[in-house]
Amino acid sequence: MSDAYIDPGREAWEVFKGLPRDQPIHMLNLIRLRDRADYPPGHPDHGKAISGREAYLNTAAPSPRTWPGWGAARSGPARRR
Repeated sequence: MSDAYIDPGREAWEVFKGLPRDQPIHMLNLIRLRDRADYPPGHPDHGKAISGREAYLNTAAPSPRTWPGWGAARSGPARRR
């Protein structure tokens, strides 16, 4: 599995900040999950047989569906199965 990620530079950040604030921004997160979560030693879930999908959903579940004051809303996938 790759540890690669995208880190926008200053120019991209300035473009983002300049977008109209009265229109929605649609974001798509393309993620790849491990078969088994890999927590570091000392983490409460280290060594447990937790799938990458379950770990991702456990991380996302506490975030609210909306962020009052920001005008933001999450459309998914944070739901437990």
